[in-house]
Amino acid sequence: MKHHDITIKSLIKSAAAAITVTALLFLCAACGSASSGGSGSADKSSADKSGVRYTHISMDEAQEMIESGEPDKDYILLDTREVNVYNHDHIPGAICIPEPDISALDNDAEIPELPDKDQKIIVYCQFGGVSKIAAEKLCDMGYTNIYEFDGMDYWKGDVESNME
Repeated sequence: MKHHDITIKSLIKSAAAAITVTALLFLCAACGSASSGGSGSADKSSADKSGVRYTHISMDEAQEMIESGEPDKDYILLDTREVNVYNHDHIPGAICIPEPDISALDNDAEIPELPDKDQKIIVYCQFGGVSKIAAEKLCDMGYTNIYEFDGMDYWKGDVESNME
C-alpha cells in the first residue's frame, strides 16, 4: 500500500511540476510579447490586434519625446509609482499619481491633474508592469494619447529627488 501511495504522490508532484513549468513558459512568452518594443520603435498601439489602446515606446523614444518637448505644454509625464518612491527619485517634470489611485477611479471620473483627455501623456513606473495597468485604465477613462515605457530601472536621463 505504501508503494502505491508513493507512486501516486510522485505522479502528482510530476504533474504539478509540469503545470508550473508550462505556466511559467506561458507567462514568459506573454511578458516578452508585451515588452518586445524595448529598443525598437513604437510597437504597441491602439490599432493593434492585441486590444492594447496605448502606445508602448522604448526608453530611448521616451527620452527623445521628453527632451524635445516642454512638460505640461507638449506632454504630461506621469509617474505611477507610490509617492514615497517618486519622492526618492523621478524624472524631472513628472507628476505622481500612483497606479492604485488611478485604478480605483470610475471610468467616468475626472483627474484634476489630467484635465485634457487628448493631451499626450507619457506614463512610467519602476519596471513597466504598473505603468501598463495605469495606461489601460487611462484609456478606459477616455484618454486618447497615452504613451507608456518601462520605467526608472531603464532610464538613462536626469533624475531629481524631493528628499532633503
